[in-house]
Formats: sequence, C-alpha cells, structure tokens
Amino acid sequence: MLVNDRWFAHWSNAFYKNLPPRTLDHSPLVLSENPGIPHTGSFLFDNYLVASSDFIPSVRSTWRRNIIQNAIFVVTRNLKALKQDIIDEFLGYYQRLLGGDRDGRYIHIRYLKPWTRHIVTANEASQLVAPVMKDEIKNAFFNIVEDKSQGLDGYSSGFFKVAWPVIGEQVSQVVMDFFITGRLLKQVNVTLLTLIPQVQVPATVADLQPISCCNVLCKAITKIIVQLMPLLDHIISPSKNFFIPERSISDNILLAQELLYSYNQKRLPPRCALKVDLRKAYDIVECDFLLATLKLFGFLDRFTGWLRSV
Repeated sequence: MLVNDRWFAHWSNAFYKNLPPRTLDHSPLVLSENPGIPHTGSFLFDNYLVASSDFIPSVRSTWRRNIIQNAIFVVTRNLKALKQDIIDEFLGYYQRLLGGDRDGRYIHIRYLKPWTRHIVTANEASQLVAPVMKDEIKNAFFNIVEDKSQGLDGYSSGFFKVAWPVIGEQVSQVVMDFFITGRLLKQVNVTLLTLIPQVQVPATVADLQPISCCNVLCKAITKIIVQLMPLLDHIISPSKNFFIPERSISDNILLAQELLYSYNQKRLPPRCALKVDLRKAYDIVECDFLLATLKLFGFLDRFTGWLRSV
C-alpha cells in the first residue's frame, strides 16, 4: 500500500490488514487508525558521542560483564546492553542544550555444465579461503566510512573505531568464527530495506529504488569476502564493464555510438540493432543459480557457503 508524505502526516498511526478473498480473486484491505499507538524511534548511534569523556568508560563497563557464551552472543548482547547508556547520553546532551517456496525454483547443476568451464585454478580457489588475520579484520572495520547509513542495530562504524581498544578482541573473534564455521547469527545478518525515491513525486513501486542497510559487522565480513575481486576479469566476459575495476560502463556506450554512426548510409548492406532493457539483473537472478555457476567455475564449497550466509 503506497501513500504520499501529506497523507502520512495526517494519519501516521494508520495500519491495514488483509482479509481472506471471498467471491472474487482479490483480498479486501481494511484501513484503520489507532491514535493510541505510541511512536518510538529506532536506535541510531550518533558519531559525536565518541567525543564524550564518558564514552570509553561506558563501553568498558558494559564489555567487562561476565557472559559465558559464544563470542557472537557476547558481542550482540553487549551492544544491546550499551544502547540504554547511549540513549541516556543522547537525551542528556539535548536537555542540557535546550534547557529542558524455494525447492520448486532450484537450479540443478547439470543444466549449467554445458555452458561453463573450470576457470579458477585450485591455487586461486584455495587462496580465497585462507585463514583471516586480526589485522585484516581491523582494516575492514576501519575502512568503512563513519557516516554510512546504519543497519538495524543502529551502530555506525565510528563507534567500532573509537571503541576498538575495548571491543576489538571479541569482535575479531566473531568474524574469525564466521570464516571457520560459515554461520552468522541472525541478529547480525539482518538488513534494513529502505526505499529511495527516484522521481519528485513517486506514484508506483517502480519509482522507488531499494537499498539495503546492513549492520557494521556484516559490512566488515563482506569487505573481507571481496577478495574475489582480482578474479573478476577471469570469470566475467570482456563485454561486461559495470562494477569491474579498470572497466567503465561508458566504454560500451561509445562502442554503440561507433557502430550506429554509419547506419544511415545507403551503400552499406542491411543491418539491424536491438535495444534490450535488462531491468536490474541483480534483482531477478536467483542466488542458487549464481552459487551453482561459481561452483562450476572452480570455487570451493567453503567460499560459496560464505556468500550464501551473508
């Protein structure tokens, strides 16, 4: 159900529910308003809080609690416990300032074999699953821009950078555990889907561009996994130029202009050009298909398992 800003400003507490279909093949929608629903904003960590003299002591106090659990549980539980201290500091700052169905779509690997070949060597594939070092993990966190949109947990990379002397050991252990087991706790591997308008007044779903806001832990793990990048030249056709280092999408545009330049000359034989709209291939290509293709290229199951987990 889509509404504009003016409508939402009047009925911010409105909600709807789907009723079961009756005589027609459509389900009725019942729109209601509940003025008694309190609005609670999501937790977001503001980077200016790291300048407070109480920041590191608060982090250290929370992180020193004795929790006998897996490292990933320790980190997620401590981050959750620390939120209340940060919220109190945030409110205090402004108070002082203001004075107050999957199986049916499975791609069987035998259908892909005639179209693929082993491109990645055994040595290259083994390098991709080499043990991850602590320095590599730290660099992944510190290479994330502080002002990037936060994920569902509300923490920015600025928090991790300043608090790294206190939390770095446990956070590094979480990342190393993932690359050993290939499993990621669901509290970490969650995505906040945000719709960005592409036009002045969006009227349809096609006018909105979805972006995924991930937690910093998940972003850091992804940065480590992209060691795949040096192999892209081997597994992607030379005619594909988007999102590949040292290639530009404008190269294909210039090539198309050169090909079409002399199409209007009568002395040339008949020719034809087709314009194909692929409409965001990354939205319609299934994950199982991509992972099966990578396996046929020579990537190890351990590496494709990491990709499936994140």
